[in-house]
Amino acid sequence: APMRREESNGRVPEKQLVEGLTVIDAEIARVTESLASGDLDKLATQNRFLELKYQEAKELGR
Repeated sequence: APMRREESNGRVPEKQLVEGLTVIDAEIARVTESLASGDLDKLATQNRFLELKYQEAKELGR
């Protein structure tokens, strides 16, 4: 799949994927920490933020 390494509109799809997965990994680590510390209110707020963020991205076609 050579296209995944080709720049398109100033972006390289494979690099975008890796960056996105890095962000997701960091979010999972934060959620895990919240669960471990028992901070359920913070976790609920973070989950709502992510829901809104991904809904907005979906609506914008990202």
